[in-house]
Amino acid sequence: MPTHNNEDVTIRRLLAEHEDRPRAYRFPRIYLDVGAHDPHTTSNTHGFYLEGWRGVDVEPLPALAAKLREAHPENHVFQCAVGDVDDGLMSLYVPDRSDILGLATLDPAIAVRHVETGFGRFQAQQVEVHRLATILESIDLDGEDIAFMSMDVEGFEAAALRGLDLRRNHPFVLAIEATIPNTRIPSWATWEPYVLENGYEFVEFDGCNRFYRLKG
Repeated sequence: MPTHNNEDVTIRRLLAEHEDRPRAYRFPRIYLDVGAHDPHTTSNTHGFYLEGWRGVDVEPLPALAAKLREAHPENHVFQCAVGDVDDGLMSLYVPDRSDILGLATLDPAIAVRHVETGFGRFQAQQVEVHRLATILESIDLDGEDIAFMSMDVEGFEAAALRGLDLRRNHPFVLAIEATIPNTRIPSWATWEPYVLENGYEFVEFDGCNRFYRLKG
């Protein structure tokens, strides 16, 4: 179960560094994967699931959501996009090529960029959009906290994060894609202040993702 950039290795290390401390809080084996994509290719969380972790997968594309339900039968799988509104519809720009479905985006400018750089046609599909806060309120996690969140939403990070109340639902580790999709151009200036002002500290950048952990 390869990841894009060994994100799972970094997540495991950050969790282990905390749990190795004397009297440290022991994390429940629960995760949140936003933009979960295909569980069998470049998934940040499928390896955790196979080890007994459980959690929440959020994926707007029907074919990929179906794969997630099959591979993660004990998870909560939501077929929707995420943003800062509830019960809305948005256009998701989806590539015609099945091998690059991970480039599907809610940002039309990013879709245009992909077309201009040779990725073929992108077509708009209407998808449901919900806030992450609403999604988490709709399920029963037995009162447990979420150990970590992986977020890969192809340029829609700011709205996705605004839809999550980080004071109420505060995963210890956040792994967030932080460059303009398919480039090395930084994109975190629009959303990092929200993360930092809600009790997180930046810990590292792997060239694609920025990792944060809850202070204290």
